[in-house]
Amino acid sequence: MSSATALDAYWNFFASFNSRDAQTFSAALNYPHVRVSSRGTPAVVPTLADHAATATWDRVLEMGWDHTNGHEPRVVHESPDRAHIVGGWTRVDADDGDVLMNRVTYIVTKTEAGWGIQCRFGTDGGTATTSGESDEHHERAVALVADYVDGYNDRDWERCAALLTTPHFKIDVGMVREWHSREDLAAAFRDGPWHFVTGIRAEAVQGGARSVTVALDGVIDGGDRSLACLFFVVNKGEGWGIQARSIIET
Repeated sequence: MSSATALDAYWNFFASFNSRDAQTFSAALNYPHVRVSSRGTPAVVPTLADHAATATWDRVLEMGWDHTNGHEPRVVHESPDRAHIVGGWTRVDADDGDVLMNRVTYIVTKTEAGWGIQCRFGTDGGTATTSGESDEHHERAVALVADYVDGYNDRDWERCAALLTTPHFKIDVGMVREWHSREDLAAAFRDGPWHFVTGIRAEAVQGGARSVTVALDGVIDGGDRSLACLFFVVNKGEGWGIQARSIIET
């Protein structure tokens, strides 16, 4: 069942997961879908059928999971067809005891299928006794994003590409773009549209031991249009870099 609003889609994500039904849970997502985290290599799931074919609850059931409670959301950016929502979840057992927590920022989009979760930026730091939340790397991540924007404004595409990790993902409504080399990223910047960004305000909205999600607001075209960006900054042992972006222009 499609959701009427971005926040409906957020809450429906947890309700559908709790259903333990692969088709119901998969229908809460929009496609192509990708979950990005500091652990492992993200994989883009092309269709609902692909997701439903591999959805399983075996691992969480083995942990003593009974159901998942969504955290109260914070909408940091929204437009008619996309929203960036800071939230997360706590998995609990049958006695409502905490099993696992996670902080997640959700990219929610409106496609022909309605509102659904198209991408998840996962902190992946939670345990039964800690949320995994940390501000240790917040300043570092915000500074890296600012450096990226400076390079973008200077049209220094190699500098921009050097600040990204590969594979790198750009999330759009009904689309996930993926690059596997910095050379291809630099070429995509060079061949793509360009706007000078001013009025920049950036903040770390979630963070853990190896990842930080940064929200950035700015203006383009001399202030006639606004820019709302979400950057997922990670460290996978080779230094910090931006692994994924979602950009709203209004």
